[in-house]
Amino acid sequence: MSDSARSDSQIVFSGPEGTVRIEKRRCYSENGECTAEIPKKVTSLFLPDSVTVIGEDAFDGCSFLTAVDLPGSVRKIGDGAFSGCSSLTSVTIPRGVTVIGEDAFRDCSALVSVEIPDTVTEIGLLAFSGCSSLVSADIPNSVRIIGVMAFSGCTSLVSVKIPDSVALISICGVFYKCSSLREIKVSPGNRVFHDIDGVLYEGTKLRIYPPGKDLETYSIPDSATEIGDDAFQNCAKLTAVEIPGSVRKIGEDVFAGCSSLREIRVSPGNKKFRSRDGVLFGKGRLIAFPAGKYLKQYTVPRFIREIADNAFSGCTSLVSVEIPDSVETIGESAFWGCTSLRSVRIPASVTEIGECTFYGCSALESAEIPDSVTEIGRSAFEGCSSLASIEISYSVTEVGDDAFKGCRSLKTAYLPEDLPVKIHDFPDSPDIEIIRY
Repeated sequence: MSDSARSDSQIVFSGPEGTVRIEKRRCYSENGECTAEIPKKVTSLFLPDSVTVIGEDAFDGCSFLTAVDLPGSVRKIGDGAFSGCSSLTSVTIPRGVTVIGEDAFRDCSALVSVEIPDTVTEIGLLAFSGCSSLVSADIPNSVRIIGVMAFSGCTSLVSVKIPDSVALISICGVFYKCSSLREIKVSPGNRVFHDIDGVLYEGTKLRIYPPGKDLETYSIPDSATEIGDDAFQNCAKLTAVEIPGSVRKIGEDVFAGCSSLREIRVSPGNKKFRSRDGVLFGKGRLIAFPAGKYLKQYTVPRFIREIADNAFSGCTSLVSVEIPDSVETIGESAFWGCTSLRSVRIPASVTEIGECTFYGCSALESAEIPDSVTEIGRSAFEGCSSLASIEISYSVTEVGDDAFKGCRSLKTAYLPEDLPVKIHDFPDSPDIEIIRY
């Protein structure tokens, strides 16, 4: 290729003049003609000033690319533009770019720094997800929207500052698995968000507690009235959380992944929630059993009608759980990753086993499924590698995808004659015998 210099160790690519758009490792001229192809093993890029669009998957998977010189003419960085460029260490986004597309720099694991100009208004979904070497993110005072999981998996990220301009931060995992993140600071002029000691709040709602914050006990201030979805997710250092009387609403999966959490305390003055032996309850609902609480056996109280999503997830010490007949609903991922759980009896009051309910319960040897159950959700027993047999009642009309994936020890499955489940629904159980009744 005339526009590239090749050697065994290096391919330097200079984009041909007249290129206006790069997409899927091809250069295109203004009339849509493909003028050059970019070799996947390219290490350096020099692009002409005529380029205005770095399009979809422009350099996707160019894992040898260490440096790129983006001209000031670029106005758009599209979805997946540099996704998987795992050797790219730094990038300067030209002034004039307004949107950083979805997955734009996803899994650029060597990326240490990125300069974002003050023309950017939106950072897209998963834009910097998996940039595990990124230490800081300087978000300019022009960005209004930070998308879903935009910085998820940035395990080296220590601090983030939210400027005045940001009006929307996605509720879904923006800083998910940012295990080193110690503080989220908010500019005093922001009208939507603020921080209290590096914890992100939206009005009176606690939005995000930084996963790497170096505290064992956190007391939520009396000004808070709500704890948002995933607020404390993967905060591995926390051992105790104190909830004041002012809190009236608690979202889903609030304490999922808090592997050291031993106790959740609720103020006696709280009229909506309470704790008993460090376990969090709502009205008729078991919300969260602390994952770091060391108990081998637990009996769910008889006033409980619902076990919430992720309620027992990650409780690796639990060997058995007794669920009373008062329980009508067991939430999705309720026992996810309870690796010591050996047996469970599902009461006849339950009608559905939800998605991922017992996912990864690798010690689970038996599960009694009552006649009341009509549906077994996707991945419900996935990864239950010790499960030897399963009996599914005639009342079950639907079994979700991968419900028994990874059940390596499964030897016998008793199934109703008319249930549309076949041998390929047990992909990791080579010796299984299906007995119809």
